[in-house]
Amino acid sequence: MTLKESNKKIVNKLSASIKDIYKEEIGTETNISIYNGRQRLRGTPEFIMYFQVVGAAMSKKLKPATCKVLLYLFSKTEYSNYVGVNIETIQEDLEFSKNTIINSIKQLEEYNILITTKDDNDKRRNVYFLNPHCSWKGTFVKRKETIKKYDKNQILIDFDKIKEQTIKEINIINTPGENKQLI
Repeated sequence: MTLKESNKKIVNKLSASIKDIYKEEIGTETNISIYNGRQRLRGTPEFIMYFQVVGAAMSKKLKPATCKVLLYLFSKTEYSNYVGVNIETIQEDLEFSKNTIINSIKQLEEYNILITTKDDNDKRRNVYFLNPHCSWKGTFVKRKETIKKYDKNQILIDFDKIKEQTIKEINIINTPGENKQLI
């Protein structure tokens, strides 16, 4: 007997015993669904992991238009953080000027949130990837491989430095006896 068959028998026994208990206590029959393993539930929306420390730091540093572009890029992220949109598509969907989109992309590149490379097939086109230190869509193993590849190219985000700088900024703002306003 294989492990899969053994697990199936255990799940069936558990399901039957829960049904029996439910029938005794409530007096009606019920259906029981037990999800074993990592099977994706139907109706579960697509998602990406987003790292909060980066979000906290970037929310203070990025321009509002850049934040909107970043949220849009999150919504278009495919597996391995590939973002399959071009500037014209972003411009149409967000109804921003082309200069606003270009400036937003430059700012995202400046903070190493967006990684831009030339398309292998058409050198006139850019291909966009989100930095795996900021967010990730895909398997953990693939993320580790991607981080190793990018870290060789020095495309890092220093979380400790960001955290330190954010704490200093918060301490400056919250200094007792001074009336400072957040802008």
